[in-house]
Amino acid sequence: MSQLVSPPPLTYGYFECRSTACQFRFPADIGNVRAKNCPVCGTRTEQASHETERPRPTTPVAPLPVVGVLDNVRSLLNVGTIFRSADGVGVEHLYLCGITATPEHRKLSKSALGTEATQAWSHHKNGLVLAQSLKQQGYQLWALEDGDRAVSAGDIQNLPLKQRIALVVGHERAGVDPAILALCDQHIFLPMHGIKRSLNVATAFTTVAYLVRFAMET
Repeated sequence: MSQLVSPPPLTYGYFECRSTACQFRFPADIGNVRAKNCPVCGTRTEQASHETERPRPTTPVAPLPVVGVLDNVRSLLNVGTIFRSADGVGVEHLYLCGITATPEHRKLSKSALGTEATQAWSHHKNGLVLAQSLKQQGYQLWALEDGDRAVSAGDIQNLPLKQRIALVVGHERAGVDPAILALCDQHIFLPMHGIKRSLNVATAFTTVAYLVRFAMET
């Protein structure tokens, strides 16, 4: 069994402007020379706290029998964020379909923050063909989409969780491809209590993926 190697501690600290009229307080890398001056007024700063080291997991987390299907997700920010979330939740694989960007796009790393190099992924030209293949392999297809058939994410623990699950997200405006939607076993929605009807696709994927993990672990 492989062992996790502890990364070096993070070198971020908090700095505070010495000007009593400003007192702007902000985090920065301790080695960043620009942190020596206040970004608001230019006055010298002083380090207000010691170097911080965030807690790291000491044992590997068991993989989740869940994959993600990103069909024609147009935003690089969303794709990168989903990579980071998939890594955090323990998603087995990300299937990137249609126009969804792959880690070969250099700007993806801005939101993926390195997870694009470790998270398993593959690209597929046709999301419908992929969905049909996953269905044949025994996956439950769960579309993150509102509608008459949709079940609240709060009721995930009451859904069948013994089969492998493919979480399907679609284009930010067009939604999940209707042909793929028709194949899905479940439609999952997140209740909205404000003026908007839905959350950002990356936020929705992250929320539902964690809820699935919690439900499977209980």
